[in-house]
Amino acid sequence: LIDLRSRPAYDEWHAPGALFLDFPNALRAYPAFDKAQRYVLYCEWGLKSAHLADLMRREGLAARHVSGGVREVRRLVEAAGT
Repeated sequence: LIDLRSRPAYDEWHAPGALFLDFPNALRAYPAFDKAQRYVLYCEWGLKSAHLADLMRREGLAARHVSGGVREVRRLVEAAGT
């Protein structure tokens, strides 16, 4: 689970276990990601994460994003009780 938002937004709240990798750095780094791993991305609104997940899939990575962004991630976390 990768949080693509800014460091201050990540520090304010992030999903348990989410890694911080802001969007500009993620764009540079994803070609080196492990193709054996699965990736779930989220950002503020779900737009940047959708774009990056698409780029990652084109490179053969198993990547998905959370449609609805951090708001949906918060809802899912709260529903799971974590």
